[in-house]
Amino acid sequence: FYVRAEVPDTSTIFVALGYGFFAELTLPEALAFVEKKSKMLTQLSETLTKDSAKIKANIRMVLEVIKQEGEEEGEGKNRGSDVGL
Repeated sequence: FYVRAEVPDTSTIFVALGYGFFAELTLPEALAFVEKKSKMLTQLSETLTKDSAKIKANIRMVLEVIKQEGEEEGEGKNRGSDVGL
C-alpha cells in the first residue's frame, strides 16, 4: 500500500539491511549499499543454482542405481520360477 507524506529532509533515507535492521544512509551510501547487496544476492543465486543442479544430478544417479537394482532383482526372481518347470 502507499501513503502520502511530506518528508522535510530528503538527504538521508532508511534502508533495510536485513534481519529487521535498518540504517539511515545518505543517497550515495544507499545506492552503494544496494549495488553491493544486489551483486551479493546475484552471486548467492548463482551458487544455489549450481548446488541445486548438482543435487538433482545426484538424485538422478541414485534413482538410476535403484532402478537397475530392481531390474536385476526382478530378473533373478524370474529365473528362479523357471527352474521348477
